[in-house]
Amino acid sequence: MSRRPFVVSAFVVAVVCFVMSGCTSSPPGVMESGSESSTSSVVREFSSGEEYYQTQVKWMKDQIRCLEDKGWSGMKLVYEGGVIAGYQGPEIADGNWDVIDEDTKECEKLYPLVQPKMTRQWAEITWEKQNETYECVKALGYVLPNVPSKETLIENAVATGILDWDPRGDALQSDRSKMTYWELADACPYAF
Repeated sequence: MSRRPFVVSAFVVAVVCFVMSGCTSSPPGVMESGSESSTSSVVREFSSGEEYYQTQVKWMKDQIRCLEDKGWSGMKLVYEGGVIAGYQGPEIADGNWDVIDEDTKECEKLYPLVQPKMTRQWAEITWEKQNETYECVKALGYVLPNVPSKETLIENAVATGILDWDPRGDALQSDRSKMTYWELADACPYAF
């Protein structure tokens, strides 16, 4: 019987359009927006990255408490470089994935994820945080070709509602041999 950890990364789902859906370096069990267990959400404006971060931490704690109330033990927060980045449960036997998916969907209905409305201000805050990640991966020796300009990314984000830039995903796609997903996540965490 195969087992793998149950992991949900809220920040990846809510902040950026994650380009790694086909990336083999992505850890097993990570659920991203658009997957079978995609997260129920509401959109609102945030005045700062810290306000958004605290809202996401509260959401993850609510999810953990709800899943524990449904009998799932061993739930814990996941950290990337000291920053809370999601939550993880116990290893799940293959036959139980449908059960935890159903329980997760029920908990997400009770406690929907709050996502940021993509205003110009939020796009600029998000770009600044992504640029910090870009500088980090660059310092690790990754070469990222075709990096869009700040203004292009912000204009597209305001128009589409998504800041479509993932420096970590781009770094892994440019050279998968340097680091695993989790090593790069620890070295260059998202800032919220």
